[in-house]
Amino acid sequence: MRVEFITFPHYLNMGFFDFLRKGENEKAAEAPRPVKMQIHEVPSWIDGQFSDRIADINAGAKLRCENLASAFSKIKDSVRELEKAKLENDEKKLAPVKMVKSLFVKRSYSLIGSIPTVPERLGFSELEGFRSASSKLLNSLKKVSPKQAILISNFFKKEAGAVFEGIKEAETGLESLDSFMKNEAVIKKTVQDVRTIVSEEARVERQLNFLVKKEEEAGLKLKSTKKAKKDRMAELDSLLESNEWKAMESMKKETEELRERASRLKSQIVQELSAVNRPLKKLEHATGPISGEDAAFLNDFLKSPFDSFIKNSNESMLKKNIELLNRMVSSRSIMLKQKDHEKLLDFTRKLESKMPAMKENYAKFKAQISKKTGEMEREFPGLLVKKRTLESEIGAAEKEESRLTSELSELGKSRESIKKEIEASKKRLAELVKSGTGIPVVLS
Repeated sequence: MRVEFITFPHYLNMGFFDFLRKGENEKAAEAPRPVKMQIHEVPSWIDGQFSDRIADINAGAKLRCENLASAFSKIKDSVRELEKAKLENDEKKLAPVKMVKSLFVKRSYSLIGSIPTVPERLGFSELEGFRSASSKLLNSLKKVSPKQAILISNFFKKEAGAVFEGIKEAETGLESLDSFMKNEAVIKKTVQDVRTIVSEEARVERQLNFLVKKEEEAGLKLKSTKKAKKDRMAELDSLLESNEWKAMESMKKETEELRERASRLKSQIVQELSAVNRPLKKLEHATGPISGEDAAFLNDFLKSPFDSFIKNSNESMLKKNIELLNRMVSSRSIMLKQKDHEKLLDFTRKLESKMPAMKENYAKFKAQISKKTGEMEREFPGLLVKKRTLESEIGAAEKEESRLTSELSELGKSRESIKKEIEASKKRLAELVKSGTGIPVVLS
């Protein structure tokens, strides 16, 4: 087995020092460290990065704009000279040539009457506005038909040549400005875009702060509303558990029972009175037997039998009318069906026995109800009002709680949306700065 020893010169031939040099080059070529700054500091920082170049860029931009404006001025002067130019040959025969020249001059004047002004502020937007207006004007000036160009050039060679030469000079100037805008002036666009993004970012930040403040206010209101509702509910529970409320509820239950018994008794009385409703209607329509006070009672009774019967003064009147009715039925002055007659006779008996007791019991029930109601009002003043007030306040708090919860949800969604917008804006700004300067930035 052959062993080969590597000598030091051989090792050098393998590129050892090249390897060292490679490491040094790699170290030199390391990417610049990210610069940390707040977003509002970016415009002044990037101005500092480009400060040594901005003056030269401004000078170059101004020179190109002035050259282009000067070319347009020359075109305007040349068109004026073309307008003055005369034909040396027979003008009558060359009238069409004069017409073409006149139309060309008139059209050129209308276009070049307002030459784009060199902007005082040499920002990217202003430069782009000047370039765009110049391009539009130049394109319009170049829209000359070949026939027009040939005629004018042949018959007004010197003057037309000056016009077309001016147009060519403007073309060269515009090309120079276009190239400048795409290359050197890109720095100005970067600066402008940075300022635009930072300005928009500041507006969005203000909007976010406003939303956060509203969210905090709504949160405090919601907390206060929940506490108020909890307090009112505790107060209502305490009221419903109090001895006063229990005593009132007991009395209220007794009163309701009395009302129920009175209602059932009223239904029984109404049922009994219905037996004489039809017969008494026949008595009302009979001629002659009743008048005056009797007629008034009968009319009142037929309209509301129960209310009329309950009145103390009307019981005797009812008996009087029933007796009259019975006499007229017996004398056949009024004819009743057998069934109605039997009901009338049965009611007559009850009027003497059962009905007075029913009437008396109903009056007792009403008196007891009135007494219980009065006792509740005297012994428990304001309890029911307080309960209704607490329930109303709890209901209002629940509505407000629902409204504030919904508002907080919407505010939260808006806040998160704006935060995403801010992060996207920071990312876009960082990319813009890196592409313009080659330096990565970390924005806060």
